[in-house]
Amino acid sequence: MFWRHPCVCGRHAGFRAACAAVPAAQAEDPDAPVWNETMDSLLACLEEKGLISGERLTLASDGLCSLAVSESGAEFYWWDLDALDKDSAEYAAYESLKTEGSIDLFNSGSLISPASNGPFALLTTGYTGDVDALTDAFMAFGQSETKAG
Repeated sequence: MFWRHPCVCGRHAGFRAACAAVPAAQAEDPDAPVWNETMDSLLACLEEKGLISGERLTLASDGLCSLAVSESGAEFYWWDLDALDKDSAEYAAYESLKTEGSIDLFNSGSLISPASNGPFALLTTGYTGDVDALTDAFMAFGQSETKAG
């Protein structure tokens, strides 16, 4: 059976519109603290703000990213840019997100358009809380001189 992400499944037309509305990253600051953060620090920050539960489920990431985690229905992706081979499928997915604003899941034709912040991405189609609050906190993570959390 072929798995289709809810963002591209015809049964969830509202999700498709929401995903399509997320633009590609605009002129990210290469010196922002977010580039030195980890998935653990991102999730701890969001958990501290009460936006996610702390119950992590590691997702399949081969061919997509270095690490993929689901919490409270939201999916978080991280790319270890220092370790990834520039010819890898994972690096191609990262480059697609940064240039096109979307990722073709495993070259299947199924597109997702997660929010992007440095080496991280956030997909909220299955999130069970306040999507705007989560997205705002995710986008603010590691973007100021203050502590990333």
